[in-house]
Amino acid sequence: MKDPDLRIIVLTGSDRPDIQAAWEDLRAYLHTVRGVVLVGVFSSDEPIPEDLAGDIVVVLGGDGSVLRGCRQLGRRQLPIIGVNLGRLGFLTDLSPSEFRKGLPGLKRGQFQTVEHLMFECHHHRADGTVITDLGLNEVNVTAAGSMKMLYIHLKIDDMDVTTYSCDGLIISTPVGSTAHNLSAGGPILRQELQ
Repeated sequence: MKDPDLRIIVLTGSDRPDIQAAWEDLRAYLHTVRGVVLVGVFSSDEPIPEDLAGDIVVVLGGDGSVLRGCRQLGRRQLPIIGVNLGRLGFLTDLSPSEFRKGLPGLKRGQFQTVEHLMFECHHHRADGTVITDLGLNEVNVTAAGSMKMLYIHLKIDDMDVTTYSCDGLIISTPVGSTAHNLSAGGPILRQELQ
């Protein structure tokens, strides 16, 4: 009996020439690999249809591309493989050649996934509108001008926690704890924390 095909969704991150060149190389390569089906290719500003059937998502770019990809996928999270074409590679630690080398193992299901905590943020504006977004890294809440004060009422899981008077607040997941949070003096959190 034939193994099912590996269905890949590709996120190209941006229209940078190096990312587009890497995508063209990857597309040509994927068409030569048996048992791999490319089911969709999306840039960072395109919505991904919720009913699109995929097994893994390959993100071309840097860590920022992976962060955008997680938000693009929304609540329908799939395993993400980051192929590093950027400068930093905490979330994108594979080179294009390492991805190609590892593709046969992916097809056989020989990979481990690491689950990361994500959060949903609701911004209730004074005019009554609510902006909702997902985050893998962090949310920064800042005042709209210099010398302005924020009054933030914090709830976690619908429980009142506290009220802050401040000029800004960083809300970070463990993945984001080594980013803006760390530079502002916050703690580094263990990645496996939930």
